[in-house]
Formats: sequence, structure tokens, C-alpha cells
Amino acid sequence: SRQLQLNDFAFDILDIQQADNSTPKSSKQNIDDLIELRPVYRLMKIMQTAKTHFNLNLKVDKLLSGEATLGKARFQLHLRDNAASLNHVDIEIPGGNIKASASFEMINDNVTGDIELNIDKLDYGITARMLNPKATLDGIISTNVDLEFSGNNIMQLLDHATGQLDIAVWPKNTQAAKILDLWATNLYLILLPELNKKESKVNCLVGLMSIEEGRMKEDFFAIDTTKLWIQGNFNVDFTKQKIQLSLFPRSKTARLFSLQSPIRASGSFSDISLNVNVLDLGVTYISFITSPLHVPTRWVFGGKPPKDGSAVCEKFFDRQYVENLNQEIKRKAQEEVDEILDSDY
Repeated sequence: SRQLQLNDFAFDILDIQQADNSTPKSSKQNIDDLIELRPVYRLMKIMQTAKTHFNLNLKVDKLLSGEATLGKARFQLHLRDNAASLNHVDIEIPGGNIKASASFEMINDNVTGDIELNIDKLDYGITARMLNPKATLDGIISTNVDLEFSGNNIMQLLDHATGQLDIAVWPKNTQAAKILDLWATNLYLILLPELNKKESKVNCLVGLMSIEEGRMKEDFFAIDTTKLWIQGNFNVDFTKQKIQLSLFPRSKTARLFSLQSPIRASGSFSDISLNVNVLDLGVTYISFITSPLHVPTRWVFGGKPPKDGSAVCEKFFDRQYVENLNQEIKRKAQEEVDEILDSDY
């Protein structure tokens, strides 16, 4: 097809509503109130209908949303009884590219499947304003996601997920504006005042995460600001909806790479609290950074760190690069140990 107008369809792809903050709500309630995944739920209902067979191969040169041109798109959608697959998804929109594939199978009310999602430097500000014209968010995002999942319903797919979730974000506008009231957004907005202290500005964030049976842990996690390089440990339990984060900042300015007070956040998805305790400094750094792919700060920059480390985040978004660097660090550390041992004889 030459073009496809999304507004011609009878359903709303995404309905964004204002949250009522007067009454505390669970994470699931917030999601249900803020976002209606109508097409997804309709797809799930169709999959529960016996003997439903449907094939759609779409290739469109111009994808439109109202007067806005979103770009090119192609994908294949297949429905077979209680299973669905979305293959060869390739969407080009202003400021980025999305490639994806996914499969779902429903047995009674249980949903299982897998997903691959690769986003290459997508301008999420443009995407946000497609969903909410008043959105003020701006920035770039990249992802490499490869997950197998299982849950009692569409909102609990990560409860027993296994795989990798790698993400890098370069925020341009970090005002406290939300499109979706999700726990990750809440966590970032809670951390933001600490990260922006003393006129510091967040340049980028990179996280290489592994998920095993619904428990997510970082392999490498770092945030770069104009005055700090921050690495940390990140644990999320999707079944219990609990989160625990410890950040360990190092100065990029005065007293180069000196330790700063650690930043901790923990709690449930709907109630995350922040704790910055200066007295915790000495004890914390005895065993700080337990990430499998931890890279000492002096190795990150190789010299005096730049004010804007955005290019560093791009390098560290490459999992193979980080693994190779980590192995090189271990090799050189072992060489130093061997030299010390040899000098004693």
C-alpha cells in the first residue's frame, strides 16, 4: 500500500488519561487507569476464539497519523487458534527505526511467548507527542531486548520472564512530565533532583540487564552527568513488584573520581523511596558495585573525563564491547598481581 491512515481505524491505539493523585493506587491500578491497551486486549480475545485463522502482510510507504507523516512500515501478523505472531516488523519514523518480532500463545488465561525489540536512536519526544500532543519529553532511546515471558495476563508478562534487556537513553528534556505512570518513570523522576544537584545535567543512562524468572539484575548500569559518573546495582522483582537500586557517584570535576555519597532507592513499584546517607559512605564502598561487567571509572574515560559523556554511553551500550573491556581489565589486573608475586622471589 502507498499509505495508511491510522485515524481511519475505529479504535484508539492508546488512550492517555490524567491520574487521580488523591488516592494511593497500586502499580497495576495506575496502569489500568492511565492506559487502555484496547488493540492488545482485542487481540487476546480473538486468540481465545476457537478456529481463528488470519494472515496479514503489510508494507506501506507512508504511515499517517492525522496530518503527521510517521514514515514507512512493514510487518506480518499471523493468527492461528490460540496463538499469534508478529514478524519482520520494521518501522521507520522521524528520528529513529524500530525492528521487532513477537509471538504469543494463550492457554486458558495464561500468556506465554517471546519478543525481540531493537530500537536504534529513536527520538522518543516525537513518539510521545503522537500519543499526547502536550507532552514535553524529549530525548533519544536505543534498546536491545530479547525475552521469553509468561504471565497470568497481559499486564504480568514479566512475572516469569527470562532474557536480556539493554537500554540507553540520552534525555534532552527531563522535566517531571509523564505519559505513562510506570515504575521506571517514577524511579527516574525521584532520582532526578539528586542527579541534577549543583547545576549538574544528565547526559545519558545505559543499562545492560539480565532477567531470570521475573528477577532482573544489572550486568552493567551507569549514568553520566556533567559533573558525575555514576555506576550502580539494580534489582527488580516483577512478581513481588519490588525494586532496589544503589548508585555510587564519582566526581568528574574537583578531586577527579573521588567518591560521593551513595544514592539508594527501594520500595514497591507504586511507592519508591529515596535515601541519601552520608554516614553510609565508608561501609558502602567496601563492597560497592557487584555488577558482573563492572568497569573501574579510570578505565571508562581513559583520562580526563569530558563534561558530556554521551559518546561513552553509546560505547557501553554495546554488550560485546563491555565484555571485552571487562576481560582486558581482569587480564591486566592479573598481570600486576603476577609481577608483585614475582618480585618477592
